[in-house]
Amino acid sequence: MKNKLIGLITVAVIIMSVSTFMFLNKTYLDFELICSLNEKRTEFNPNAYVVFHTQKQLDSFFEMNSNTTYLKTQLPSELIFDFKNYSYCIVYGKQVKNMCYSYKTTLFDDISPSYASCWKYRKKCVFIEYDTNKTGKGTYLYKLKHDSKLRGFDGL
Repeated sequence: MKNKLIGLITVAVIIMSVSTFMFLNKTYLDFELICSLNEKRTEFNPNAYVVFHTQKQLDSFFEMNSNTTYLKTQLPSELIFDFKNYSYCIVYGKQVKNMCYSYKTTLFDDISPSYASCWKYRKKCVFIEYDTNKTGKGTYLYKLKHDSKLRGFDGL
């Protein structure tokens, strides 16, 4: 009886440890800077980034307002988007040092309004750490391994 109890407690502790690790563990994303875009605005907003998974999403973004339409004109003419293998992220203000997500940050740290939260739509909320050593300001386009569940903050 005592051995069964010790075995059950051990299994419970192992399951709790693995679950906690999976919940808190940050998954760091590999990314590559594709280009730096000239933009009229240069202010830094740490929550201003958008992730695209399809050409339709990208086209909709570029039609959103005059600033995004202007960004489209700044893309290199030779740039070809490969949405089958990659997702893309436009970041305003500073270059990226790290991109990551975890179940914990998606559930508790997503600052999107409740109607647009990542958890509600089963998405992974990407968090960005900016490179404070680089002084340049601008708009940057990054390429990520395709994952249609990645998303920034929505509804802000």
